[in-house]
Amino acid sequence: MSKSTNEKKPILKYSLLGCGTLIIVGVLILTLYILSLFKEPDTIEMLSHHPFKSVKAKEKYLKYYEKRSQTGHEISVHFQTFALIHKKTYTFCDN
Repeated sequence: MSKSTNEKKPILKYSLLGCGTLIIVGVLILTLYILSLFKEPDTIEMLSHHPFKSVKAKEKYLKYYEKRSQTGHEISVHFQTFALIHKKTYTFCDN
């Protein structure tokens, strides 16, 4: 009977070691997850010319938009929505 008990000890030892390791890893992951819930959100500073690439580009677009509104041409709401969704700045030409 002692031979049978000696054979079972390594299996029990490694099983307990494996379970202990899994518990420690699980507690560590749970702790990191809980800490991430209390982390402040990342903040980003918006530039004054956002969403344009530069102040010059914004001024150019606003001048064009003002000129276009005076001539009676209107930019469609569909195009404005498309430009906002894709975050692109377009240059318009009157040809």
